Amino acid sequence: MELEELKAETARFFAEFEGQGDLPALAVAVFRFAAEGPDADWDAFSEAAEDAGFDVSWYDAEGEDEACIEVETPPGAPSLAWLWSWEEPLILLGALHGFATEGWAIEPV
Repeated sequence: MELEELKAETARFFAEFEGQGDLPALAVAVFRFAAEGPDADWDAFSEAAEDAGFDVSWYDAEGEDEACIEVETPPGAPSLAWLWSWEEPLILLGALHGFATEGWAIEPV
């Protein structure tokens, strides 16, 4: 999926999320990434994300859920611009290491 399509999809989901009620004053965004193939470099992606200031967690495959990496941002005031300012560079970083974005969540701090 192209970046512009991903940005539009993020805008749609964020509008839905925002429409469900009050956004927290302060939150972190958590992005989920799945390996696109056997050559995905889990260590390199994790290290690059950590070096950029993100918290990184690995999850093994369980049931129908595939193994993934979750990347958590520093706290901020949630908005579409705030969310996309993290999502776009993480999408590009993930792609460099063989990962594709699987979605995001906003969690209050």
